[in-house]
Amino acid sequence: MNTVQEICIARATGPDCVDQTGTAARTVTRYGYLSLQRRFTFGSNPRLQPVFGIGAVANSDTNPYVSSPLTFSLSLGLRLGRQWSVEWRHFSNAGLAPPNLGQAMQLLRARFGQ
Repeated sequence: MNTVQEICIARATGPDCVDQTGTAARTVTRYGYLSLQRRFTFGSNPRLQPVFGIGAVANSDTNPYVSSPLTFSLSLGLRLGRQWSVEWRHFSNAGLAPPNLGQAMQLLRARFGQ
């Protein structure tokens, strides 16, 4: 990930600023989560329906993106028939603990049974 950071030093004649460019690597170890989410579907076509979800997430570990054990989740996607959906999901702590970078993922979901 490329980053640009502006660094300023206060001087009597005003701030003296320079841009510092570099790369940043944030490693994320494996972790588990339990998510309880209320999902809403829209539209009357049973083969293709937009999906929206909001909920709470309990994380087994923290990392630079998920910085608290309790976070919130938002998801957007498409339900494909009764069994499948593709979704984008985002975890965030809503600013309760710094940093609040959040983590996003793409999901292919399968529903088994009724």
